[in-house]
Amino acid sequence: MENGRKSLVLYRPGTKYGRVTKRYSRYNHRGHPLTSRSFTEKSTLDSISKLNINVPDEESPQPTIPPDYLLPPWKDITAFLDDATNDFDVGQLVHLKSFSLFDAMCAIEIMDPRMDTGMIVPGLQPISFDFKQHLKGQQVMWVMDRLLSYEMAWLSGHALSQTIYTCIYYHHIRELRDIPMPSKTSSLEEILYGALKTYILVTVKCCWYVWTEMTSQNIFEEEDFTTNLFGLSLFEEHEDGLLMNDLDTAIDLLDHVKQECNPEIVQQLDALIDRINIRKHYLLTLIYASHPNGVYFAQARTALANLESIMHKNGPGSITATVGTGEEVKGVFDPNINRKLISQAPPRPITLESDTKSLEYFRLLLNRLETICNVQDFPSVTSLTNFFLSFGATQPYADAFSRSKLSTIFYQDLRIFGQLPAMMVLRAVTEFAQRQRLWDTVSTSNQSKLEEANKALDRFLDKASLSFIDFHKIQCHNRSRQRRILRKVLGEWEMLQDEGAIVDELYYTLTGAPQVSYYLCSWTYHQKLFIMETILFLGFELELYGVHEYVMVYWYLLRILDSHTPYPMISEDGTQQLEPALLPCPNAVQYMTQAKRELSAGVMKICLVLEKKNRLLSRPLRFDDERTRYDHRFKMFAPLCMPPHPSYDSYRHSINIKNLTVENLLNAARLHFDAAKRTLNILKNVPASETNMEMCEDYYQKQITDMLRVCVANTLAVRFLENDNPVEIRFKYHTWWPVFERQMK
Repeated sequence: MENGRKSLVLYRPGTKYGRVTKRYSRYNHRGHPLTSRSFTEKSTLDSISKLNINVPDEESPQPTIPPDYLLPPWKDITAFLDDATNDFDVGQLVHLKSFSLFDAMCAIEIMDPRMDTGMIVPGLQPISFDFKQHLKGQQVMWVMDRLLSYEMAWLSGHALSQTIYTCIYYHHIRELRDIPMPSKTSSLEEILYGALKTYILVTVKCCWYVWTEMTSQNIFEEEDFTTNLFGLSLFEEHEDGLLMNDLDTAIDLLDHVKQECNPEIVQQLDALIDRINIRKHYLLTLIYASHPNGVYFAQARTALANLESIMHKNGPGSITATVGTGEEVKGVFDPNINRKLISQAPPRPITLESDTKSLEYFRLLLNRLETICNVQDFPSVTSLTNFFLSFGATQPYADAFSRSKLSTIFYQDLRIFGQLPAMMVLRAVTEFAQRQRLWDTVSTSNQSKLEEANKALDRFLDKASLSFIDFHKIQCHNRSRQRRILRKVLGEWEMLQDEGAIVDELYYTLTGAPQVSYYLCSWTYHQKLFIMETILFLGFELELYGVHEYVMVYWYLLRILDSHTPYPMISEDGTQQLEPALLPCPNAVQYMTQAKRELSAGVMKICLVLEKKNRLLSRPLRFDDERTRYDHRFKMFAPLCMPPHPSYDSYRHSINIKNLTVENLLNAARLHFDAAKRTLNILKNVPASETNMEMCEDYYQKQITDMLRVCVANTLAVRFLENDNPVEIRFKYHTWWPVFERQMK
């Protein structure tokens, strides 16, 4: 009781806390009641005021047994608490012993609009809206555009209760379904209402297909996407064929009624027809893409082609010209619904994009779906791997639905696009080695040793297949999750490399070659190196490093990038230089590795210059030292045998620049950037078939262009770094290498 305001408190024996508020009233500062709410365990229909889309039909018999018949009875303890609070001071609380500090921290503060979802906030009072009322063409257009914006917000990770479910129409799906479609003799208002009704029903169906894919365990809930339906339905029982018929009917009716309208109304109707056609082909795409093993991807590509033609139409009635021009309808979207659906948690802030921005997001979604439908036609395994890498790295980052769909179709029924994973690994090794496979050159004279080698190869392929599948599915997670999982699987590739070396040596004994050529070991070794450099580069992309750690990380990256080059071996008598045992990467990969190395070396030397001149802004280390930071950053690489983990002392010895002048360091940095520029210009003119970038050529060319811009910008920066001008470090053109700019006052 506070200032004479009482609340009814019930006690239920056997519960954790023993204290549950049954019903209470809130008052404002003048003593007037604000609202009331009930926590009784009723059906969804009663508790959220007909907000259940999946409400059973009236003719369906309902059980008469109360839902809480197994629970202990309630006991009124209001008087007990009223007497207890008379002796309380401000800030004191009566509770059971089981009520801990954690429970207190998780409690919702009543009457705080940022936490109390049941509080009526000024400016958020619900507006009465009749979902059966007829709207004008401009208003229907606005509702359709807003629905697309809310749908894109849902795909970006917001909850349904804050996006799709805020639309009043979504809570009357069954009533809308029972409303018959108009005919050619109906009025314009009735035809517009029928078109809007169909659009609403089809949008719900599209959401159901997306939700079905998102619950297939390919993404992490609450991290990428919110799958909670809040007890409501997504209308999955309605058949796709009936919805397609309604869409065709709505389009025919709008085409028919255009003949009797003035040019302004005709333009509005054309805009509505385009929106309905887009929704129709989008639903077809989701239907075809939902079938396993991509059996209907050809039909999905046709639907996407139709979508693209509509999206690129020009003219006064096109969607591009009319998006964002609709007339707002008050009450269609009620944000207070979110407060009813998640009353047990504080409301999360949400900022919706404009209709134009949401349409652009929708275009990007369609482009990703189109690339996914074409992924089965990969020319080589290396091209497929490069596509997955580009799909996860392209900015803006792919939405969770696209990433989940790609992960789903990649590996189904123990097959990778219909092929055995072991055969895919063999193809990858062959493409990497670019020479005749070792096991194809063996002699069959010793059958027992050949069988032993073949069994060892089968065991290796079985284990490599799992790592191969995991590596590609990792690229379908968000970037932070990618880095986290890559750190965990690094040890698996280390063990795989050892097993590959054993298999290579078994076949070597059968070939009689003068030296072992490590085919399988080389492939796994370079894959492991690529994972290591990706882990470190993602640290820059995710902004995990401090400025004072740049020198350390780029120095370690140079050690990894140098390890891609196989070192020659000396014969036992020391008289001749043998061919390297480990095979090198293909030429295009070597060029890209060299460009990365030169860029990293140039950036590291500029950071050393700034550090030497005390212009590298960094906070002093208070709770650890540089050695501890070094061990922490690279501890995931310490257990690896190849490449050997360099110690902190070797790092300090390598970056000792006491005997070097600033001018020498800057000249060395300039040479590194010039070398990177020459290498990138060579790569820019190499055909995509040689770089295995046929499936992601645009991304590859953009990466090269961005790296060239970093080279040019830092070459110019070398000139003013000789002076004592303040410097600003920005990742302006590329997320892995910064640009050093003169700080503006």
